[in-house]
Amino acid sequence: MIELLIVMAIMSLMALVAVPRISAFLGNERQESGLLSAYIASTSDDAYVNGRTNYLCITLPLPDDKNKELFSEKSFTPNSVAVYVLDEMKLVQNSHRILDRRTFSGSFTIKAVYLEGSEAISRGDVIIPFYSDGSSESFTIEVSSGDKSRYFKKNKNSRDVKILDEI
Repeated sequence: MIELLIVMAIMSLMALVAVPRISAFLGNERQESGLLSAYIASTSDDAYVNGRTNYLCITLPLPDDKNKELFSEKSFTPNSVAVYVLDEMKLVQNSHRILDRRTFSGSFTIKAVYLEGSEAISRGDVIIPFYSDGSSESFTIEVSSGDKSRYFKKNKNSRDVKILDEI
């Protein structure tokens, strides 16, 4: 009987430590998923409302120097998204506060971007134009969170992003 009480006390202590960490991890994934979806929708809305082309820049965790000459000033911030506009043939960050650069935690990693009809892009910056009518090219963003992947899919004429467990 005493052994059972000791085991239950140990299990209670372990649960006391583990449950907040697990729920914080799951809450973090949900929060970051919501932020990414809302950010993409805001990029589309801003392009439509202001009648201009916005450029969504998805910066993957692995660097690549291919697009550096396009930006007026760009420091590599891995695992982030930002919105740019074209000004004098250079991309400058959009001035709207809601479209400031968003960097995601290490537990929510952007692994790859799939543009329609092309292979996965897994390094550097991926630049996707959002046109003044609110449309963009179709794309899918693969995000890993823990040991699973989620896919954020945006279709050409939709502002909404679908979150999928597989492509």
